[in-house]
Amino acid sequence: FLLLRKKILNKFLKKGIVLIIIGSIVQIVSGYTDSLSHDVFGIDGLVSWSHQPLEAGLVMCSLGGFLILSANKEPKIRKLLPISIMVLILSISWLGFNLSLLAGSAILCIPIYEIFSDGCAIL
Repeated sequence: FLLLRKKILNKFLKKGIVLIIIGSIVQIVSGYTDSLSHDVFGIDGLVSWSHQPLEAGLVMCSLGGFLILSANKEPKIRKLLPISIMVLILSISWLGFNLSLLAGSAILCIPIYEIFSDGCAIL
């Protein structure tokens, strides 16, 4: 927050810091609500109303870290840029995988329901 008050930051550095702050707040709030959700409703699947914001916060933080590293001109710090790109790709892939379960879960659950006449634990 102190860095954001200074006027010397370039726009990529400023956006990166803002994304990390917002992503961290989203993760803290979502983590707490996920804990409450597990206490009230028990164990849930990967696709739940409290998991998706948590994963979106992870993507925001990794994007913010990428912007900060790409804005830095020092060669030693820029060597970390490939790691940051990999973290960003993996966090987006994880969010995409979990969102793909929304579409695929109904198709996967139909045979289980027909065999056992019961629900499916994917969601």
